[in-house]
Amino acid sequence: INDKAVTSIAVQGDTIISTSGINIQKWNLQTGECVNTKSIYGIISCVALQGNTFITGSGGIAGGYTESLKVWNLETCETTPTLAGYTSRVKYIAMDSKIIASVNHSDTITCMVFDGENVISGSSDQSIRIWNKNTGKCINILGSISRESDDMWSKEIEETGHSGYITSIAVSGNTIVSGSYDKTVKIWNRTTGKYEATLEHSGLIRCVGIYENDIV
Repeated sequence: INDKAVTSIAVQGDTIISTSGINIQKWNLQTGECVNTKSIYGIISCVALQGNTFITGSGGIAGGYTESLKVWNLETCETTPTLAGYTSRVKYIAMDSKIIASVNHSDTITCMVFDGENVISGSSDQSIRIWNKNTGKCINILGSISRESDDMWSKEIEETGHSGYITSIAVSGNTIVSGSYDKTVKIWNRTTGKYEATLEHSGLIRCVGIYENDIV
């Protein structure tokens, strides 16, 4: 049983991978049994699972821990490569069959989805960023309220963006939908990055989805 706050989970079939503090635990979903536990030198903040591989992201909260991604074999729970070179805590990762994505915002990354050749991420900095997953380059920024000085973000930033943390993103065709703690859902044109509409809610938005022509 975890004796610290659970920071992330990933589910695939009958397997759950959970992280808590420096510990990684593998669970059988049907029996509720913890079948393996591993510990690393770092505070684990995120996990992603795909096929026979899972990835953990960690970083230095205290004690000089190294910021890194670790790649694990799902069956054996043994680590293979460690992807180092980060200068701050790895807070969010996503993966598909061949690509691992961990991107940078000016604040905590709160959600991320793969979309064809791109990765789309949302952050508590109130922006949505579209990245080319092959080059790692940011190709558009949607709706950030704060402007950044770096030349990389020289594109015009609209004032129609969220005023709270972005909690979730969904993509369908040429439409991006984002949900936020500002109690709104916003609709964006994926190709142009332009804002299209705002849907207001009575409470904080924690998740959002697209089903056919409906936003859930």
